[in-house]
Amino acid sequence: GLSAEYFDVGGVVAALPDLAGRVPSRVGHVASLNARSVAGALGPEVVGTRPVAPYAARYGGWVLVAADGVHTFHLGTDEGARLTVGGVRVIDMPSNGGVYREQAADVTLTAGLVRVEVEFFHGSGIGDLHLSIARPGQTRRVVSGAALVTRSSAVAADEAELERINTTLWEIEDDIRDQERAKSFDARFVELARAVYI
Repeated sequence: GLSAEYFDVGGVVAALPDLAGRVPSRVGHVASLNARSVAGALGPEVVGTRPVAPYAARYGGWVLVAADGVHTFHLGTDEGARLTVGGVRVIDMPSNGGVYREQAADVTLTAGLVRVEVEFFHGSGIGDLHLSIARPGQTRRVVSGAALVTRSSAVAADEAELERINTTLWEIEDDIRDQERAKSFDARFVELARAVYI
């Protein structure tokens, strides 16, 4: 899922406010950004976890990218939203005037985790917000919870990878010390010494 920060903006909001430096009034998590309520069929608060309008929100986390290539992100809203991928703003819709619209952006990504952030405001009406992606060679789909991880999950994955690398290096260093104690500076010693830098 994604971390969710909600901001009280008060009064009438006609465009997406600058959220830099603001302190959220509420925080939480969402599984995905898929609150599309065609013609209000599902009521005014589809997700049921968001505050009452007017408010702004910032959703953030990492998308798991399975393969290198061009990924097409689609962001839709009836008010205003921005999408940032890997630290680069790729979609900016400051205000849609209450009419649902989508924009798309092609982003070249490498396999692994990539940071995504969506900023959004809801002044009145439905508050539609929808994020989907077309991965290389695939059809467009909602960016689901299975492909989204929060900061704590991403950090845990990084820590696990670092532990794996460190364990491998410790084993190599132990083997080098064994070779040194035995005064065996043969091809095996050279192989171990080189393995530290690979």
